[in-house]
Amino acid sequence: MSTKRKRTFDARGDIVDTEVNLYGSGNRGGFVVLELKKNSRDEKCNAATLAHYFANSDGAVFSRTGKDIGLSVVVKILASNGNLDIVMEGPQKHPSAALFYMFNEVYKTGIWKPTMCPHCSNVGNDGALVRHGKTGIIILEDEDN
Repeated sequence: MSTKRKRTFDARGDIVDTEVNLYGSGNRGGFVVLELKKNSRDEKCNAATLAHYFANSDGAVFSRTGKDIGLSVVVKILASNGNLDIVMEGPQKHPSAALFYMFNEVYKTGIWKPTMCPHCSNVGNDGALVRHGKTGIIILEDEDN
């Protein structure tokens, strides 16, 4: 497993701490990303993104019986007025080649963005917005229905 950490600042001057954990070898691997955002004046984060990507390929690109698996799940959590807004995207299918390309880019740069997957630029978002408060979890919007 390889871990990369990076601290950057967004356009508003807020701090963005990103930790990427890459794992696997050969034609099977993945990574887990934890991105924490906080106001430059606060110690606690006010937003978090957790993403997990997995890819497996037997290398038979033109075979109909070959295994080509690429999956991702992204969860975004935002503190808002004493509640947590949670957006979950996925599981989403990807061609494994697109994810392996993304893994290499993340490994080289230490930077992660969901748009780094070449497949995702052509795919919409299937997320659900969920609010978790003192009374429990309530689904506010589900784009699948």
